Amino acid sequence: MAQPTTLSIPSSLFEFERKSPGLPISPVGTYPESQGTESQVDYAAGSGATSPCYDNGHYQDKSDVIPENPFDSESSRVLFDAIDKLQSCGVSQELAIPQLVIVGGQSTGKSSLLQSLTDIPFPVGSGCCTRFATRIVSRRTAPGSRSSVKVTIVEPDVTDKFGYPPDDTYKEFPPYVTDHLGVEEFTQLMESVSPVQPFMFLTQRHLLQTLQITTNYMGIKRGKGHSTKNFASQVLRIELSGPSRSHFSILDVPGIFSYAHDVNEAEEHGVRQMVEEYMRQTANIVICVAAATADLSTQEIFKMAANFVDKSRLVGVFTKCDRLENPNEVIDIASGYGKDSTRSIKDGWFVVRNRSDADDEEFDFKEAERKLFSRSPWDRIPENRRGSVQLQKYLGNLLCAQIRGNFPAIQESVRKLLSDAKDSRKSLGEPRPNHSLRQRYIRDVVEKYHTVATKALKSPGSLAKDSLRSQSHRGASFVDEIREQLHIWQTTELPGMVNTEVIQILYKTQSEQWQRIAEQHIENIADDVERASNSILEDVCSPDNCSKILCEELARALTHFQHEAKQKALRELKEHCRRERETHLQTTDARFHERLQALRTVRLLEAIGNSFSSFKGLDLSSSKVLFHQLHHSIEGNMVNDVHDVVKVYYELSLEAFIRYVTNDIVEDFVSFSKGPLLGLSTDWVFTLTDEEVHRLAREDDETMERRSHYDGVIEKLQTAHEIAEKARIQTRNLGDM
Repeated sequence: MAQPTTLSIPSSLFEFERKSPGLPISPVGTYPESQGTESQVDYAAGSGATSPCYDNGHYQDKSDVIPENPFDSESSRVLFDAIDKLQSCGVSQELAIPQLVIVGGQSTGKSSLLQSLTDIPFPVGSGCCTRFATRIVSRRTAPGSRSSVKVTIVEPDVTDKFGYPPDDTYKEFPPYVTDHLGVEEFTQLMESVSPVQPFMFLTQRHLLQTLQITTNYMGIKRGKGHSTKNFASQVLRIELSGPSRSHFSILDVPGIFSYAHDVNEAEEHGVRQMVEEYMRQTANIVICVAAATADLSTQEIFKMAANFVDKSRLVGVFTKCDRLENPNEVIDIASGYGKDSTRSIKDGWFVVRNRSDADDEEFDFKEAERKLFSRSPWDRIPENRRGSVQLQKYLGNLLCAQIRGNFPAIQESVRKLLSDAKDSRKSLGEPRPNHSLRQRYIRDVVEKYHTVATKALKSPGSLAKDSLRSQSHRGASFVDEIREQLHIWQTTELPGMVNTEVIQILYKTQSEQWQRIAEQHIENIADDVERASNSILEDVCSPDNCSKILCEELARALTHFQHEAKQKALRELKEHCRRERETHLQTTDARFHERLQALRTVRLLEAIGNSFSSFKGLDLSSSKVLFHQLHHSIEGNMVNDVHDVVKVYYELSLEAFIRYVTNDIVEDFVSFSKGPLLGLSTDWVFTLTDEEVHRLAREDDETMERRSHYDGVIEKLQTAHEIAEKARIQTRNLGDM
């Protein structure tokens, strides 16, 4: 008998915040907490004895009485079967499905406890079932029906934590069905090695050896190194059925360990992360197993439970209680009394006896457990916390309450996930095996773009006059320029006359910046149009809802349209400016004479006013002074007159230039049918050759993979929806929900 060890339980394990009595459930989204679940469990836990999985027909026919069970009601059995089907149809990673999960460290007696709860003779100590999760499902069948055991491998409930290469070999495992599963048979099924033979020539023993789940289908290759694989994410499913069984389901996960003795270090972390994910799922009821013979403070699983599991869904179990010489401290903790009462989990701990190698199939384990815990000092623990029978009853009622309380939320989650998956699948379009479908696919996307672009198209505005005028000469500097040009060209004209080249040169000097400013204006508009067109394209054809190839090809086509349209606009501007510079100054605008005459009149009136204000009478001397002030041949007057001519002509020419750039160049650039905004159109699609259509609409690997992924997700969720809907209708008709 092992020497008792003083238990030191981490205080953090028992310092959970008191939550709502309901058992919460939260899948990918958030499920609402069910109300009153705890009261259902407490009431059911005291309603009578139950043995959810024990099948007398396999071993000893001790009683024909079927124990009371929380799943005795028809609606509860319907929901139980629905949950089991949901777990088996591959949606466990998308949905938070209520289940019982056993967690613990290695060598804590998990396998023995699991055998007590499920009546499956797990080979204790062999390690064959500790390298992947194992789900045991028990259900009662009609009286007189045959007992059956069915073994399958199903998809993982959690994401892969080990980083192994993808391997779908487990899907090839043929379901193994038998009417009895003994220790030897179970061991052969899991571990035995034999050359593969055709099934039709196999005996039962050879069939077991050929199946060899652990190696052939789970891919387990023990040891250290890159080529090894010591664990698997898939779930081994063992379904038990018989007339004397009860509805029950439980999941066992690999035990955590702190020292990677014969496995890779990364796998040690992978196991811990796998267990952690199971514990984090708020739909799961977590059964933490601790060896009563060990120091609880050294058992890492309870530190994890304190961090990841709400106290309302945590059940503690002491195993190996039959090996304790001084069980007082364990009894105090389990009973919730004495100096260690504050350490007790929510409703107290359960205590169970472990099976030993000496216990054969004829050994009455439950009777031995009853005798152990009915003696002093074990009888200090409440009766409903003593033994695996009471644990079965408690867990069965807990699972039943969890399923009933959260099934409506599961239904809603299935509907939402299915709708989202269908939307994502629809956005990828249908496969495009021929030219017509590929062309239609491009046209649909381009039409969406063209509709938005047409609505977004507005007048780009006019060229800012201030930006042009700010570059012209003003004030004294321009007058000096006029005077200089008059002096230069005076040699070609008689005194007092103005050479018309002076006006042309001055005008060209004033307007020489127009082309540069207009080019910058077009560049700015081109940038704005490019941003707008690219933004529209991203909205209607983003990689999230459209083929990545088509998105990239249309973006490339837009870039081509933008470049060609901008170059066309700049060429037209350059040609227009060339004509403006090389042609003679001329205008048919009547405003030229009106404005020039107005300026001359103002100057004349100012000159007359200045002259008469300084003379009392108009004598000969005064007349000469007035002549010099007014006559056009005087240099000052020539300068002013040239200034006025250039000013009026410049203003009218600037208006015409801005009007031409805005209406003829910019507007054409923006609204051109082959321009940067409207170039992508149905007409453009019909100009594409077969090769170009194939290049744009071809299926990329990523899209095909995503389409295949969503097809698989939709298929699974559709199955889940049918399962949930059928259960809803059945329970509604029963009127028991």
